[in-house]
Amino acid sequence: ASVVLGALADARRALAVAYGVVSVAFLAVALVAVVAAISIYVYEHPHHHCPFCLLKREYGYFGFLLYAPLFVGTACGMASGALSWRLPASLRQHGHRQAQQLRRVSMAGFVLFGLLSAVVVWRSALRLPQGVGAVGTRPVPGVWTPRPLPPAPWAPWAAPLP
Repeated sequence: ASVVLGALADARRALAVAYGVVSVAFLAVALVAVVAAISIYVYEHPHHHCPFCLLKREYGYFGFLLYAPLFVGTACGMASGALSWRLPASLRQHGHRQAQQLRRVSMAGFVLFGLLSAVVVWRSALRLPQGVGAVGTRPVPGVWTPRPLPPAPWAPWAAPLP
């Protein structure tokens, strides 16, 4: 939805300002998604939801790869919304071009975050039966067994610790 709004934002100033607000909302929803769903597929453990462990060596520093486009997209989206809000007449033409460029970078960051999230869920060996892994559920005996972590393909220097 935020990418569609970003694409439409060139048509009206109000939509461009709204894109800045939606960028902040996207950050909030994305962080909730990382805690509630994405992290369990990275850890391959249905009850480990910590968003900060994604930054550790054991998980190939995947958090840096995941959070960078999210934070860049949010910052650029907020900046494009601010530039679209009120500018002096002398800066309107340059500010409009700058806001368009920032919106494109923002949309690319959000799309990259979504793709990385989808890939990590798709490639994970974690398979959950219905209802397992949701916040507030109890573990089901015999459903999940841990396995050793392979070296991350995006960070071969981050092999699992002995």
